[in-house]
Formats: sequence, C-alpha cells, structure tokens
Amino acid sequence: MRRMNKTFSMVVAFLVTTNSYAVSLDGTWQEDKERSFNWNSINSKADPESLEKLAAIMGHMYFTYKDGLMCQFFEPYTLKYKGNISEVSRPTTEVAKYQVVSENEFGFVLNLKYSDSMEAIEMLIYESEDSFYGVRLTTEDYGLPGLRIYFKKVAPVKWDYDCEM
Repeated sequence: MRRMNKTFSMVVAFLVTTNSYAVSLDGTWQEDKERSFNWNSINSKADPESLEKLAAIMGHMYFTYKDGLMCQFFEPYTLKYKGNISEVSRPTTEVAKYQVVSENEFGFVLNLKYSDSMEAIEMLIYESEDSFYGVRLTTEDYGLPGLRIYFKKVAPVKWDYDCEM
C-alpha cells in the first residue's frame, strides 16, 4: 500500500510539473475590438485620434487556422467615423500555408507563406485558450507604435467561404 501511494504521488507530481499544450491554434478567431481598444488606450503610443479610428474599424477581421492553412478574411460592415457613414465591402481574402516553428504553453511561432510568395514570421501569444494577440516580426508599425490586436475564438462564420487554396 505504501509503495502504491508513493508511485501515485510521483505520477501526480510529474503531471503537475509537465507543460500543457492544451491551447489549440485550430479554429476561427475574430478581432476582439473591446479588449484591443482597452489595451491600446492604456499601453500603446498611439494618439487619441488614431485610437478613435481604430475603434471605428475594428472587430471585422477573422483568421481561420486548420491543417497548415491560415485564412484571413473580413466581413462587410458600416463604418461610422467623425460623423460620416460609409459601407465597407468585404476585402479580398488572404490565404497562407503555415508551419509551426515553435510552440509552448504561451503560444506559437508560425512561418507563413502566402500564395504571392510573400513570407512572414508571426508570434501568437495566448492569454487564455480563447484569447491571443499576434506580433508580426517586422519593422512596420502602420503609424501605430506599440499597437496590440487581440483575437477571440468564435464559431465558424459564413465569411470564410473562399478560404481554400
């Protein structure tokens, strides 16, 4: 009995100290407007006007990851900014093959190869199994230094209809 308790204790100790890679990249992820805006309002170096515009356009971008294929797509939406209202049509879908370069309990590093031969390295950093933010390794900051965009896991949506290569 004592030996069994000791063995059981060792197994439990091993499981507790083993990293868990339970977070899955697979699925559909939507831009998390609220979380992104809140984080950027406090932490980024973006000016208030840029943050206001960001809040107006955010929340309509999606990514789907599955079987080595990443698909970035948008839904059409109505843009309301500085008293102007305009309809934004659905931009062209971007598709890339991805390879997981590295992963741990905090996320993934991906090597993306787009159909136009462009390549990118991207880090996806998870704060929970349903929330991550991405960091593309580039010098381009799109005029918003220190910007962070969060994504939340969502059910598949109809806007991914052209996500095949």
